[in-house]
Amino acid sequence: MDKTKILTSGAPVAREVKFTDGSTETVHFKQVSAGQMRRWRAAESDGDDQVRFFAMQRLIAASLCDADGNLVLTEEESQNLTPNGLTDLFPHVMAVAGIGEDAKKSLPSAAASTSAAS
Repeated sequence: MDKTKILTSGAPVAREVKFTDGSTETVHFKQVSAGQMRRWRAAESDGDDQVRFFAMQRLIAASLCDADGNLVLTEEESQNLTPNGLTDLFPHVMAVAGIGEDAKKSLPSAAASTSAAS
């Protein structure tokens, strides 16, 4: 069996992110695992406001990386994302995870080693 069909890729995915201020920048994201997605979904309906309010930020922190695949935000740092930062980055996290309309363009190929263009 080809495990690349069922395991997340460690390869960062380069995406062109258009920020709310109108600027565009290449930003890298890693695929999040099924467990990270389940954690996010559970947190979105958690009764604890602190868990629920920062669910999206934690998922961004699990995905946002540099061109070498090193995560660039801690969960604690992600709590300081601006509303615009959250809105600008979250759709890319979901697309790289394989969720949404833009997903098929974003998935890293099995041969990708450092980045895959969107």
